Amino acid sequence: MGDSETAGQPKTRFCHSCGAELGDPPGSFCPECGTKLSTTEQGAKLPHEEKSSRTLLWVVIAVVAAAGVGAAISALASRGGSDDGSSLPSPSDLPPDTIALVMEVPEGAGRITEGTFYRHLDQAAAKGQLDKVPAPGDPEYRELKETTVGELIQAAWIKGQANEMGISVTAKEVDKKHEKLKEQSFDSEAEYRKTVEELHFTEADVRGLMELELLTEKIQKELREDSPRPSDSEIEDYYEEVKADQFTKPNGDVQPLDEVEDQIRAMLKQQGEGKAFERFVKDFEDRWRSRTVCAPGFAVEACSNGKRKPQPEPQDQDSDLPEAPPAP
Repeated sequence: MGDSETAGQPKTRFCHSCGAELGDPPGSFCPECGTKLSTTEQGAKLPHEEKSSRTLLWVVIAVVAAAGVGAAISALASRGGSDDGSSLPSPSDLPPDTIALVMEVPEGAGRITEGTFYRHLDQAAAKGQLDKVPAPGDPEYRELKETTVGELIQAAWIKGQANEMGISVTAKEVDKKHEKLKEQSFDSEAEYRKTVEELHFTEADVRGLMELELLTEKIQKELREDSPRPSDSEIEDYYEEVKADQFTKPNGDVQPLDEVEDQIRAMLKQQGEGKAFERFVKDFEDRWRSRTVCAPGFAVEACSNGKRKPQPEPQDQDSDLPEAPPAP
């Protein structure tokens, strides 16, 4: 389906946080979401660059699951909804066959059933190239279980956040995204089908991932549009602060501000968006976690009744943005 990469041509790279296409060379920050790019990765490779076809669809999962639903979505934490969790049922009062319930999401999207859990657990094992799901009690089973429950909950959070913001996607948009995935990532329809089968996916599963990615992209787009732009005085202040180091040529000539103004504006915009994402991450997670309750035996960190891991010390506001976590 997709053309093979021509020898000698630069490889297209994608941000490992939001999936946006990066320039050549990629630079230090994603131009879409502001995430600092790893100096070793410089963004995730196109799926067809990975030799194992079993990993291809999981590039999409990385887009929507990295950094606890993605840093860009986290930046919208302050929008809408009660967060006191007062309307949550107790874990023992959850409906039968329910492992988790997320309140204030579109009807049907917040209830996660045992059947859904076990199907996704099987897919997680296939992703890890395991012949079968490990037996309960095996440390690997516990890790797969926690990851699976967390990702299902995060998918509900994405849908809930999009719903609060009035964001939706159409079947036509999903069709287009689906075809693009096949064209960019697979050499043939047969290879695509083989990969879907190896991952124990259905067409509905793949389309569900396309929907989540589209919702994520639209939320990010709205956030960028709402993000404040650097003022002229901020640009001038930055120029005066760094011109001796960054804008002075070897012969001593200093580039005038009008020659580098656009460059500074773009850089400050990326940094501002990135810092905004970071500031709101905790608020977003707290708010949606307070709306989530899990059945006994399934209470992971994303659940209001789950045990939280120790939080890292807050970083200095002037420090670089943290790197995104590795793709699953």
